[in-house]
Amino acid sequence: ITPFEIEGILKDFVEIEEKVEKIENETSVERFINKLNQLEGKGVDVSKIVRSDTIETLAKRSGISRKEVENIGLNPEEKIGKKLSNIKQAYRGKGSYMKLTEEQVKELEKLGISPEKQDTIQEFIEELNKLEGIGVDVSKIVLSDTIETLAKKSEISKEKIEEIGLISKEKIGNKLINIRSVYRGKAQGKKPTEEQVEELIELGISLEKQERDTIQGFIDTLNQLEGIRVKVEKIKWKDTIETLAQKSGVSIEQIEEIGLNPKEKIGIKLENIKSAHRGKGRGKRPTEEQVEELTKMGINLEKQARDSNQEFIDKLKVLKGIGVDVSKLNRRYTIEELVQKSGVSIEQIEKIGLNSEEKIGIKLSTIRQAYRGKGCGKRPTEEQVKEITEMGITLEPTKITKKEIAQASIESLTNIEMADREDAALKELIQKEKTTNKAK
Repeated sequence: ITPFEIEGILKDFVEIEEKVEKIENETSVERFINKLNQLEGKGVDVSKIVRSDTIETLAKRSGISRKEVENIGLNPEEKIGKKLSNIKQAYRGKGSYMKLTEEQVKELEKLGISPEKQDTIQEFIEELNKLEGIGVDVSKIVLSDTIETLAKKSEISKEKIEEIGLISKEKIGNKLINIRSVYRGKAQGKKPTEEQVEELIELGISLEKQERDTIQGFIDTLNQLEGIRVKVEKIKWKDTIETLAQKSGVSIEQIEEIGLNPKEKIGIKLENIKSAHRGKGRGKRPTEEQVEELTKMGINLEKQARDSNQEFIDKLKVLKGIGVDVSKLNRRYTIEELVQKSGVSIEQIEKIGLNSEEKIGIKLSTIRQAYRGKGCGKRPTEEQVKEITEMGITLEPTKITKKEIAQASIESLTNIEMADREDAALKELIQKEKTTNKAK
């Protein structure tokens, strides 16, 4: 066979494939309508079909079992909702399906299905009805919710969501916000009808503007985080959701999966709530129930004495968690200078919510002085001393030998930059040595 003949054969194959595809597209709408007729004949209300439906989930809403679907020769797993969506696209002249004939449009309308653009508000209501049907309290929906996180509040599993043909990752909270915006005239789109507004009210959802309860929103966020095993009681004022989650080994991907913003300054929100609880600031005070909810999660809103020693230890633990050798800390170091010793970048410090310019070495020096009964700092507890020691840091005074002083002197003479940086420290070492010798 010559190359010219091969080219001709390939061309014929392409033409055949195009003809087959055309025939399939022409008959796919007919096959779809036939399946709907079969389902209707079995007692299925096919007018209730939504995009996420399989044949099984559509049939279930009319009390028709999977076995009954199989008995009429249909595949329960077939994504019939997606097919309807493709057919509607074809009606509007989009997608790869052939445009519907007038007869096909009439057949669909007889079945209670309009090929016109789908009513997204009604679809949203139907999703809520399906969720309520498996025991989800849909009135608890908030902006950050996916279907999965909404269901979790009612202890309904991801598997149950999928059984009714819904997509667990769908941002259902965003859908509600969009509908509310349209209803209030703040966004473009088709407004919900009076009947739809009434249906939503019956589901416990109001479209009217309500005073936003930021405290309840904060509690809902903490509940979501607890759901992915974040220890929310470890929250500090500098924390973002990401840095709080990192303390429990939870990744940024897991945070985003439940619809939360990793950069949200959740620590500042807690401080504002604490201030309001104590009658300070302009925020709304938490209710007794909200205080109780937070207490159950290990969060106390009452004013507590600040333990600067423990804060120092907590910072070292966080730094150690990102690979910093904290045992290298000395009194002149900022956090940035310390982490550089371990090859950790300033970006990583910022990610965990610490200030790179903080003089963490001076804090260590203050704790050492307090431990030795000097200065005005609070003496660390035995547990705190143990924690610091376990990180490779000693609080005991260390004896400096003449050899170490001589070595420091030689290094400073051969390295001008180091000499400038270390001069003060070297003088201090020599003075200490002189004092020791005099005492002897």
